Amino acid sequence: MQKINFNLLKYKNPTSGDFEHLHAFVGKSAYDTAREGGFAGTEAEFAALLANVAALEARIAALEASAITTATVSDDGEGNVILG
Repeated sequence: MQKINFNLLKYKNPTSGDFEHLHAFVGKSAYDTAREGGFAGTEAEFAALLANVAALEARIAALEASAITTATVSDDGEGNVILG
């Protein structure tokens, strides 16, 4: 993956005439933040995980849709819980 020198990404402020950083590009990358949060994989592995987010969200939605949303809980008189 090619690294970009974000210090080069500047624009000329039309009011002051000064060159300023594009603030959207200043700071840590998502990968750097994930590493600080404990992610131990490579940058390529992190990119692969991000690429699969939509598929994971779709799978979670499918599981939630098929999950039991209500249940009746009763006792059989012998201390056993019955879900129905």
